[in-house]
Amino acid sequence: MGANRPLTFGPDEMTALKDIVLNARFALRAGGAFEFVENFPARYIADLTNRPKLKRRLKVVCACGNGTAGAFSPQVLQAIGCEVVPLDCELDYTFPRYNPNTEDLKMLHALAQEVRRTGADVGLAFDGDGDRCGVVDNTGEEIFADKVGVMLARDFSAQHRGAVFVADVKSTGLFMTDPVLQQNGARTDYWKTGHSYMKRRTHELGALAGFEKSGHFFFNKPVGRGYDDGLISALAICDMLDRNPGKSMGRSQERAAQDLGLADHVAALRGRDQNTAWWIRW
Repeated sequence: MGANRPLTFGPDEMTALKDIVLNARFALRAGGAFEFVENFPARYIADLTNRPKLKRRLKVVCACGNGTAGAFSPQVLQAIGCEVVPLDCELDYTFPRYNPNTEDLKMLHALAQEVRRTGADVGLAFDGDGDRCGVVDNTGEEIFADKVGVMLARDFSAQHRGAVFVADVKSTGLFMTDPVLQQNGARTDYWKTGHSYMKRRTHELGALAGFEKSGHFFFNKPVGRGYDDGLISALAICDMLDRNPGKSMGRSQERAAQDLGLADHVAALRGRDQNTAWWIRW
């Protein structure tokens, strides 16, 4: 069995593989080989940094939670022109500080504290295997992944009018209603939750990007190669800020909230006794 790049096995393929293995529905063959790729880290870094440098000097806190991204992220961000403030970038498989998870509040709070302490323009957090990138703005506020997706979709659609995006069905409805995306002719397809589902749907539609709620973002050409790579997300965020030199990350987030009515679209649904209220944001 195999999967074409950049696809990942989903439930159907994993079930078929399980059947093959448990029922020995395979034939052993000779001739397999292992090939070691020399200087792979250097080649990966070179591929990401073979691009124009940022015009805007961004101060970026790079938080890696002692995970894999620490071997690459600070170098890549520095190479594109960022002033990098490293945070927990030393590789340590015991993860002594916190769980390297971009949705983990302990990690985000540590990043937010460092952003405020250093006066950075943005904080970028990478999970343990480096395929997700969490964002903290210049005021130290964490930005949920689906909102980051909306902001990136706005920026991408300005460069690629009529772009198609895929959004996790659990995400905000703003992908559909955002006036900037509408003005740019963008179209969003909501799809079922799951890494393999989102990646496959983004590939099938030839979408420019797919945004999973947990923070796995899939970028097709010319942005990426269809994989979820936290550094590609980080570069996209830096490019967005670079194209908007008069805006901070915090101001961009506030503007999005104002344009979309995010801060005001709160409804109170009162219970029969008029003393109970449920608050809904959309």
